[in-house]
Formats: sequence, structure tokens, C-alpha cells
Amino acid sequence: MSNEINTISAAEEEIVVEGFGAVEIDAIGEIENITMGSAATAVSNLLNAKVWITTPQVKVVKAKTLSYQDLAPFVYVKIEYIMGVSGSSVMVLKQSDVQLILNQLMGQPLVVTDDFQFDEMNISAVCEVMNQMMGASATALSELIATPIDISTPVAEVSDSAEGRNFFPTDNPEDPVVKISFDLTIDGIIKSEFISVLSLDLAKTMAGKMMNNYNDALNDAMAAEAATAESAPAPSSGGTLSQEEIEALMSGAMSPAPAPAPSSSGGTLSQEEIEALMSGAM
Repeated sequence: MSNEINTISAAEEEIVVEGFGAVEIDAIGEIENITMGSAATAVSNLLNAKVWITTPQVKVVKAKTLSYQDLAPFVYVKIEYIMGVSGSSVMVLKQSDVQLILNQLMGQPLVVTDDFQFDEMNISAVCEVMNQMMGASATALSELIATPIDISTPVAEVSDSAEGRNFFPTDNPEDPVVKISFDLTIDGIIKSEFISVLSLDLAKTMAGKMMNNYNDALNDAMAAEAATAESAPAPSSGGTLSQEEIEALMSGAMSPAPAPAPSSSGGTLSQEEIEALMSGAM
């Protein structure tokens, strides 16, 4: 269930949370950059239009201060991570943007109308678009953190007010949450923005798993490089011979040189040659 506050929220302000600093924020930014790239591809295929989602802007705020004023009136979509990692994520989009997306999906004129109704069929269509989008995102996340991921079916709600309306992925409005802002462009349809919000525990888990996976891959690469270096003979560094080269040269120098073959004018020695050889041998 979403949480709703019927008073205008306090100013949205970044906060510092122990165990989730600049490194973790950067990790979440990289995760969202990659996973939303996959989500953009999925939506592009669904709508048959090019989709761009820009590099995310990440900050930590208290849930009760989250502001969606720039997106209001908006559509709010919530998913739960039910395997691999646990926690909630919400996505907030402008109602007008969602209407244009649905019009494109259904082959309707790309115009925003005041009489558009987010009825059961349209909400179901919104959930399907979000399911495709977040399913692709979850697959990319699974590969990025080397953990199988599964998500719940998205649940969508529609706001009806531009003020005093807050939705967040936690039961306690005092909880810190991670807010990620994106620019969204759908070629010929939308040039807008949207917001994704993660519960802090989910963000911590995602960041930690990504960094551990990266460190493991780096250590494996370094170990493989060291093993390759140990198995290969050390090359000579110019004028100084390596130990292997010195031993090879010494071995060659101690081998007896082959005796020179006697000169002969043919396959059979003459009498004079035989006598000369006998004389030299004596």
C-alpha cells in the first residue's frame, strides 16, 4: 500500500546515512544507468520508437519530504523485489506522459486530452508497460550483481492533486529513501522526466552486491594475469642476458665441435690423399 500525507511536505533535503555514502551512491547511479538502459530498449521495442533515459541523479532524503510537484498530476507504479534482493521500488511519471505512451501503444493520436480516463483497462496497460520496462531492468540487474532477480507484478495508482500528495516505498515516513531522477525522451512523443525511489535497504543491498561482484572479478583477473606471468620465461631486457639465456649459451659452449670433414675431390680417395692422411696421422 502507498502512504499518503495530506499536508504539504517539508523541503526536500539530502541527508547523510551511515553505511550509505558517496561510494554507494555512485554504485546506485551506475546500476540505474545500466538497468534503465535495458528498460529503455524494452520500451523502445514495445512502442516502436526510440527511447532515451539519461544518466541518473541520485540523492538520499527522508520519505516524508519527497516531492513530486514537478510531475503532478502523476501516475505512481510500485514493485516489490521478491527474489535475489528484497525491498520496494516506486516509479513516478506525469499523467500526460503516460497518456501519450498509451496512445502510441494503442495506435491513437499523440495528443493529451482532458477527458482521458485512467480506467481499469488503461491502468492495466500502464502496468504492462511498466512490467516490460522493469522486467528488462531486473534482468540487467541480475547480470550486474550476479544474483537471480524476480519482481512482483507492478501496481499502479493515479494522483488527483498537484499538492500535498506523497507516495513512497516504506511504511514509515521518517525512513531514508534513495531518490533517482531521470530525463526521458521518446522520439516524436515525449521529452520529459520521471523519478524512481528505492527503499534504503534495497539500495544498500544492490550497491553492496555490485561492489562485491566487481571486486571478485578484479581479483580473478589479477590472479590470472599473475599465473600467466609466472608460467612464461622472463624475456631478456636488452643488453643483459637472463639466467635461462646464460645457461643455454654455456651448454652450447661446452659441447664438442664437430670435426671438419676431409677435403676430397670425389667419393673415392686417391692414393696420394690416402698416403698424405696416413702421414699426418703418424
